[in-house]
Amino acid sequence: MTERGSAAACSKRLHPTDFPACKRFVIAPYVGAGVILLGMSREEAADAMQFIPRPFRTFQQPLDSDDFSCCFVSYQPPGVCEAVEFHPNVEVLFYGKNLLRQPYQEVEAFVREHDPDWQATGDGFTSFRYGFGVYAPYAFEDVCQPVESVIVFEKGYYAQAPGSG
Repeated sequence: MTERGSAAACSKRLHPTDFPACKRFVIAPYVGAGVILLGMSREEAADAMQFIPRPFRTFQQPLDSDDFSCCFVSYQPPGVCEAVEFHPNVEVLFYGKNLLRQPYQEVEAFVREHDPDWQATGDGFTSFRYGFGVYAPYAFEDVCQPVESVIVFEKGYYAQAPGSG
């Protein structure tokens, strides 16, 4: 498998209630993660994942998104991928280390070695150098709590996010 992943790992089209074949995603800063690349269309993302996603929209975030069971892919007009948020049932690798399900304290220390300018967010942190963030809502009560999700985003994503002023 290549560093950015391989479509061959996702070789069959699955029924929408099944889980995608891809379970390992390597972060490529401001490019994407694994087979999901920022700038892809909705159709390209589904083809890359070899999975039929469920479209959804939230009240807090009026973005157009797809639920791939292992991640949410968010699209901006005219329907191109701007961010991917991964759930803990897959691996998201940064410099060879899986960031999901690991103790927040361990993940923060590891990322800090590569990006001393990371920014705390109150429920995790963001690395603008590498274009990703981690979400660990209970880590500030107990730093041993696991990272619950990882978001990989395009340049300017937080500047254009609703409510970012």
